[in-house]
Amino acid sequence: MRLLEKGEPELAVRAKELAGREYGRLTRLPPEDPARKLIAKTPPPRLHYRAHLHWMRKKQEAQEVGVPAPSPPDEDVAGLQHRPCFRRVGKWVCEEAELGGVPVAPLTLHQGEPPWKQYNTNVHFGLKLPKLTKRTDPPELRKTATLEALAAYPNQDLTIWSDGSALDGTKKGGGGALLELHREGRKIKCTIPAEVVYSSMQAELAAMSEAVKCFLGLPSLPFGLSCSARTPCPASNCSAEAQQRRNRP
Repeated sequence: MRLLEKGEPELAVRAKELAGREYGRLTRLPPEDPARKLIAKTPPPRLHYRAHLHWMRKKQEAQEVGVPAPSPPDEDVAGLQHRPCFRRVGKWVCEEAELGGVPVAPLTLHQGEPPWKQYNTNVHFGLKLPKLTKRTDPPELRKTATLEALAAYPNQDLTIWSDGSALDGTKKGGGGALLELHREGRKIKCTIPAEVVYSSMQAELAAMSEAVKCFLGLPSLPFGLSCSARTPCPASNCSAEAQQRRNRP
């Protein structure tokens, strides 16, 4: 009832969405990946669906006493004799959505070298604010904490602001960055388009890469890089100690 009041889909619908999403993700793995081989198998179902058996018993009892048979709680109970698994449900969801002809990017379990490792290994990350905040805090409070953290850093000659976006999460993405040269009082904008299917993290990394390429053409300067998402940072595989240190060359 609470889900309906919030406008959220029912749990049965949500389960189908998650199964379809997971099935689509696993089918993008390399052919030799064990999970890809597992999802491609079609073993015969073994476990009976208890909800279906209970409904069938109620129908039989109603027929014996001559009363109308009860309606099934949902279409799954009426049609599924065996317990549904995410493999069969996910495949059915993808087929119903006609996703077979939609182009998808291959899914790999490893990332390439992040932009900052391609050119310079002396990069550190500061992922924690001096004043801790929560997602539920007012925007002004979070903004103030962020500005205080930026003010605590040494003065940079160059600041890079990067961002990446993708329409509907995966389509028509791209990245952009703004380079602020404080001593010269000028700004440089650089953008890069993405492929047809793109993730927000890939778009963010593309923006960083384009900014680093532009930065290489400038004189040696101390700089700070601020991105809108925390997702690209784990791709650096930096240690926990390194993550506590601030951004500096």
